[in-house]
Amino acid sequence: MTTNSNNAGKTRVRQAGRVGVGVFLSAVGPSPGRQRMIGPDHRPNMSGRHHDVVVSAVVSFKTIKHMIIRRSSVAFRWSALTCLALGSLFAVSAARAFTYTDEDLLLVFRQDGHDDVEYNLGNAGSLLNLPPGTTVAVTNWEASLLAPNFGSDLTDGVKVLLISTSGASSTNTVAWLTTTNSAATFDVSPAAWHLLNSKISGVGNNADIWTMGSAAEEVVLPPAQPDSYTDLASNTGVQPALIPYLGGASAFPIEGYIPVSLQFAAVAQSTASVKPPAAVVGTFQIDAFANITFTAAGGSPPLTPVTITAVSTTGGAVSVTFTTVAGVNYRLRYSPQVGPGAVWTITGQSVSGSGRPATLTDTPGGGDRFYLVESYQ
Repeated sequence: MTTNSNNAGKTRVRQAGRVGVGVFLSAVGPSPGRQRMIGPDHRPNMSGRHHDVVVSAVVSFKTIKHMIIRRSSVAFRWSALTCLALGSLFAVSAARAFTYTDEDLLLVFRQDGHDDVEYNLGNAGSLLNLPPGTTVAVTNWEASLLAPNFGSDLTDGVKVLLISTSGASSTNTVAWLTTTNSAATFDVSPAAWHLLNSKISGVGNNADIWTMGSAAEEVVLPPAQPDSYTDLASNTGVQPALIPYLGGASAFPIEGYIPVSLQFAAVAQSTASVKPPAAVVGTFQIDAFANITFTAAGGSPPLTPVTITAVSTTGGAVSVTFTTVAGVNYRLRYSPQVGPGAVWTITGQSVSGSGRPATLTDTPGGGDRFYLVESYQ
């Protein structure tokens, strides 16, 4: 069992067997409007469990507040993941200049009213050739460019996507795109695939031109600037509604709001009348601070910290909304207190993650209740 607590802004982790890592930062106290930090003597007691689990931040139904996780805690959290949860977490290849070639992996951040920030992460093969179930940290990009452009809160409408494509004349023609709903991804006709290829390579080649003569592996462009990602994905600004669909080249949205879990779909050419589903080659997990990991398909997804994004009350019911990862299960627990000996009871509801936000609801019978969201396999 793994539980987390906060002490002076740091997360402590205990391990027994295979574990995940959670964030357990603060709870709203019994008196409305008051908050208190949960120290090392306030760890949740969930004895008797035999699952691999991760717990979220704790919230009280009496005072509804959005929990903001501090960067110091997140930095330590990823350190804990490196040591305990993922086992084989390691960084993807070193940074490089933007010089675009076929199969380079492009990372794009965008938000309405802000500049596009585009990165070239190098050849996608460094991820596509990983053993099944392997998780790696994607660190070969300059994250410090995001805050000056989008502000410190990346969860306030910032979207992210990753794309790559083989060459149009390659023996095996494949385009790789992120999605929050892999059930909607299918292989496409040769004509549709070549449109995808043209759009993706256009993003890379345009950015390559803007960084010509520079060692930079990133470019920041106004969305109305010709050759920017937004300009290309909106068909030169004429069809902004098609931006999530790469200008209509993709049949499914390829971007998601941070924090998000994005499946990485390999879209191939098909001449069949009924197109087969596109293969999902892995999953990108992007947290609230744009820390990125990739897990190759074929193994169990990692148990990562749950981010509670909203808490609301309607009548006597409390609804807790949180981020999910495809293939991971989630359930809601409550306790009348936070302290030594506190027992966290399962509400009876659970949900399977899809990569999109999910909501669990409870109806308190009276008195204070503190809630946490638990992920398990």
